[in-house]
Amino acid sequence: MNTLTATGFFLFPAAIIGLPLLIVGSRLLFIALYRVRHGNQPHCRKCDYQLTGMTTEQTCCPECGGNLRSAKAIVKGTRQTNNPLIFTSIIMVLIASGLLGKSAHVFHTTNQWIKYKPTAWLINDAIREFNGPVKRNTKELITRYTNLKISDDRLAELSEKTVKLQTQSITSWKKNAFWPMILDSLVEDRLLTQQQMQHLITKNFTLELMAKPTHPRQKSFTCKTHEQTLLQSKSLQFSYQRVLRQITANDQLLKEIKQDDTRYTPQSNHTGYYYYSLDMDKPPFSQIPDGVVQLNFKQQLNVRIDSPHGYEPFTITETHSRPLKIIPANAKADTFITDEKFNKSMDQAWHRTRVIQTSKQTSVWGELENIPLNLAMAVILIDQDKRHYAGNLLINEVLPKKWYMAHTKRNYKLSGQVKVLLEPSQHVANRHMNLATYWGKPLQRENIKINAPYDPPFDMDQSIADEMAQSYTIQVGKRHSNKSLKLTVHYLTAPACVNYILMAKINDDWRQVYRYPFKTRGRPGHNYRRRIATYQLVEPDLKHITF
Repeated sequence: MNTLTATGFFLFPAAIIGLPLLIVGSRLLFIALYRVRHGNQPHCRKCDYQLTGMTTEQTCCPECGGNLRSAKAIVKGTRQTNNPLIFTSIIMVLIASGLLGKSAHVFHTTNQWIKYKPTAWLINDAIREFNGPVKRNTKELITRYTNLKISDDRLAELSEKTVKLQTQSITSWKKNAFWPMILDSLVEDRLLTQQQMQHLITKNFTLELMAKPTHPRQKSFTCKTHEQTLLQSKSLQFSYQRVLRQITANDQLLKEIKQDDTRYTPQSNHTGYYYYSLDMDKPPFSQIPDGVVQLNFKQQLNVRIDSPHGYEPFTITETHSRPLKIIPANAKADTFITDEKFNKSMDQAWHRTRVIQTSKQTSVWGELENIPLNLAMAVILIDQDKRHYAGNLLINEVLPKKWYMAHTKRNYKLSGQVKVLLEPSQHVANRHMNLATYWGKPLQRENIKINAPYDPPFDMDQSIADEMAQSYTIQVGKRHSNKSLKLTVHYLTAPACVNYILMAKINDDWRQVYRYPFKTRGRPGHNYRRRIATYQLVEPDLKHITF
């Protein structure tokens, strides 16, 4: 027996028996509580005082003072309570209430009642349950929409509220399974007006201007924009074209980028950061006095709807602003702490140092662990009293033991050993868009050998060898077009980090398959799927290849 048959089998007898039983029980309970009078003794109707022995000349009740001359002021008999009838009627009412309550619960849980709900009421209730775990009203709304049981007026209301709901609840919209389906259906059937379509796309472009709140006046100033396209729809496809981007400060134009390219970029759901560098030492930025200014960013986009057809192109103008405080060049925007209680911990956090020099660059590596404060340092190499700039070191988060690198493309002529000096720098801290607290004293390491041999601390513990071997798998395929191997390496949860080179044994000869080494981190509960490597086949048969 299915749910609907079982529900109907229960509801019909419950309604037939429960409703008359409730009516009869309620009537009997009223009669039992009303208490029928017995006997002929006169009583005052108002206070039920017995009037036996009173003369006709007395016109007022001795108890309550009521007028005994008025009509029906005197009644005959005494009320007597019928307790058995009260008990019987209460039992009948309880049984009837249980039957009707159970039938109403079954009717509600099987969603039969929702089929008769008005569409306007259904739309409002479906919106209220947007973030709820149960979607009864939404399911019924989709059923009516699919079966064409919604009037034109209600379709217009549904379109308006769907667009409004999507633009106001973008984050929850992605986790919802029903409303995107309704939106796709409305878009596919071209039930959204030009204004609604424009509003839908416009609200899904988000723009945020990011810049350091307080910035010293120096050679350059960097800001960035965080742009997002959040609309996810299978039926709606559109492209956009950036036409104009402007950066102003106190309504004074600082930078303008115009694009004459007629190509359109297809819509994609992504997050992008775009950096803009401004010259603070040149007009018009240099003409702006120190103090608080209002930094504004404006962007214009041309939007073309590719699917469905029939909509006109339109322009989106996005703006965002934030205050910017300009201070003198030598002033400090961030906080640099020089408290002596951090001297020992900062020095102990710097474990090892390496200086590597090649024909193309000079790099400085430092192994740091659990630093108590953030670092904004300029890396300096001191060789025989000569200072050489070797890059910047900016650390804004406390991490476990890790190697950090600073490098420069300059190839200095260095002797065998150098001194590595880390100097606090506001210029380096300006790369971070937020104000922070950094260590304010220099750190140094002496007698660092250039290109010194380095033996990485490989873990040779054989107890984890089997677990390491089981955590890596290699899938091998063959590309018939160019006769090359297709390799995919899967990393499951591994107990240790791995640095390796992928080798293949072809005809008893081990060869490096991929040019660069791979590195994975042993994070518990994480799975990885690394890049695909290709290697030209020597033999057409994959059976003779071992990894």
